[in-house]
Amino acid sequence: MSAKVERSTWGRGGSSHRTSGDVEASVSPLMFTPEDGPGIRIVLSAAIETMSDKGFHGTSIRDIAERADMSVSSMYHYFGSKQDLLHEILRRGMVALTANARAARDTAPPDPVARFDAMVRAHVVLHTQIPRESLLTNRDFFSLSPDRRQDIINKRDEYEALFTSELQAGLRDGSCRFPHPAEAVRAVIAMCSAVGTWYRPGGELSPDQIADRYSRLALSMIESVRG
Repeated sequence: MSAKVERSTWGRGGSSHRTSGDVEASVSPLMFTPEDGPGIRIVLSAAIETMSDKGFHGTSIRDIAERADMSVSSMYHYFGSKQDLLHEILRRGMVALTANARAARDTAPPDPVARFDAMVRAHVVLHTQIPRESLLTNRDFFSLSPDRRQDIINKRDEYEALFTSELQAGLRDGSCRFPHPAEAVRAVIAMCSAVGTWYRPGGELSPDQIADRYSRLALSMIESVRG
C-alpha cells in the first residue's frame, strides 16, 4: 500500500498564526456538538491544532489563545486549564468513535463477522478524518491527570467491548476461530488507528479503499471463516 504523505507546515517557515475561522475549519466537525457555541468550537480547534503540532507539554495557554485569535482571559472563560482541554478533546474523540462504531454495527447484516467487519471499516475511515485528534490520544494520553486518564480508559474499554462482543459471538457460532478475542480487538484497533499517522487526502488510495485492505487484514487476524 502506498499513499501520498504531506506533512504539516504550520509553524515551519510560514505564519503559525491564522484567523479563528481558518482554525475552526481545519478540525473535523465530528469533534463538535450542536450545542457548542462559536467560542467552544474555536478554542477546541485551536487546542487540537497547537497541541498536535507542539505536544501537550510544549504548548502554552498563550499559544492556544493566539491560534484562536483571542485573549488568554477570554479563553479561560471556556476552559480552565490545558488539562481540561486535552481531556475534552480525548473524551470527544472517544464519543465520536463509539457512536461511529455503533452506527456501523447496527446497519450491518446480522451476523458477528459482518458486524465486526463493519466496525473495523468505520474505525479506519474515521481515522482518516481525525488524524490530529488520534495523534493526541496516542501521544499525549499519559499527560492527563490520573482521574481524567481513568475516564478515557473507561470510554476506551466501552469501545473495545463493542468489538469483543461480536468476536465472542463469532466464536460461539464458529464464524471466527481465534480463541483470544480481547487480544485480537486490541491488535486490530491499534493497527487500524495507525492509519491516522500517515494518511493524507489526495493520496493513491481513498479512505474506503484503505478500509477494504485493513478489513482483509483484520478478518485474517480473527481467523474468520466467512465466505
